[in-house]
Amino acid sequence: RRAGVVFVGWQAGQPPQAVKERLLQAITHPPGWDILFFAGHSNETELTGGELVIAPGASMQLSQLLPALQTAQQQGLQFVLFNSCQGLNLAHSLIEQGFGQVAIMREPVHNQVANTFLFPFLQQLTAGQDVGTALNYTAQHLKLHHALTYPSAHLIPSLFRHPDTPLFR
Repeated sequence: RRAGVVFVGWQAGQPPQAVKERLLQAITHPPGWDILFFAGHSNETELTGGELVIAPGASMQLSQLLPALQTAQQQGLQFVLFNSCQGLNLAHSLIEQGFGQVAIMREPVHNQVANTFLFPFLQQLTAGQDVGTALNYTAQHLKLHHALTYPSAHLIPSLFRHPDTPLFR
């Protein structure tokens, strides 16, 4: 109720190129977005800033998304969340490009951990907390309530940001 959400993802039988086109169109759609959220699989790549898996057997390099992301930033994009594996290159690349705040998972993470992370994080954001507080709360939630099921999962989520950027709320 507090957010407009547009889902862009692969559907059975859809060619990967169609997903790429829809993704780029959605990211740059006026009037813009406050948050970009990616859930899925990602990998670190040194030369292209990271890679996002967008369909079975198909991925996009962050370098392919950068022009669209820069347009989205000009339209008001303030926060990017990658609830996917190995996001260090993604975060580093976006911060270098001038994005103020990026939350990622530093290591490979099981799908259940990513799902368990998301709900309390979003609850904290919708309650009015900033992303730093929401991330800290969620890490503590993972540590206190899921330590036996997912040991050390609380150490994986990380927030990268420019020091002068106010935390997104």
